[in-house]
Amino acid sequence: MAPEQFAGGELTAACDIYAFGGLIYFMITARHPWMGLTGPQIYMNQCSGKQPELSDEVKLNLPRGLYELMTDCMSVDPNKRPNQKVASDRIWSIRHASDFVVASDDFDGIRTFDVRV
Repeated sequence: MAPEQFAGGELTAACDIYAFGGLIYFMITARHPWMGLTGPQIYMNQCSGKQPELSDEVKLNLPRGLYELMTDCMSVDPNKRPNQKVASDRIWSIRHASDFVVASDDFDGIRTFDVRV
């Protein structure tokens, strides 16, 4: 849940981008980004700008740019999160730099992706 949702702020597409960052985290770790924390603890972490933790070893083994995309998507400030087009373009760039993400055929003009682990 995006910090602005906790705070009762305006719900925009930026909330979906925050969730996308959480999805990236889950795909990397198979864990919820804030696993084991209560709602208030999650909110305090988010408001302080804290990001979910990944070990240095995990970060080093990720495709170049994926960790940065995740943290950008999970920015506390919704205005600092990439929009859908930018996030999609960055995933597309990561795909070209790695075998981790493989693009599938376009479906009705929308890029789809299969993730290899």
